[in-house]
Amino acid sequence: MLSLTDAGRAEMLRRLREPADHEITDFTRFFTILAFLSHLPDVAEQHAVLRRRLEFLETPAGFFYDGDRPVRAEEVADPYRRGMLLTARAISGAERAWLHEVLRGVRERHGKED
Repeated sequence: MLSLTDAGRAEMLRRLREPADHEITDFTRFFTILAFLSHLPDVAEQHAVLRRRLEFLETPAGFFYDGDRPVRAEEVADPYRRGMLLTARAISGAERAWLHEVLRGVRERHGKED
């Protein structure tokens, strides 16, 4: 069994409060953050991290570009690249819906509106 020292726990909490940009933008790294985010005792700090992820997901981007414009799945003939885009769209949509739900739930419990 592993356990954290006091210094290790303090470092973990610091890293959860202030994840690096790549920990927000990378799906796998962000899931690692999510796995431990409930260890932050302050819900406001937890939700600040979630808002950073949501902001990233709501910024237009893509895997493939035509000049400066992201290419949509419907424009891609290659079935595998199209699959990448369709899968990413579905995952991003589900994650954004969940983030909105979690953040809205806090606002509703505190009498605030979106």
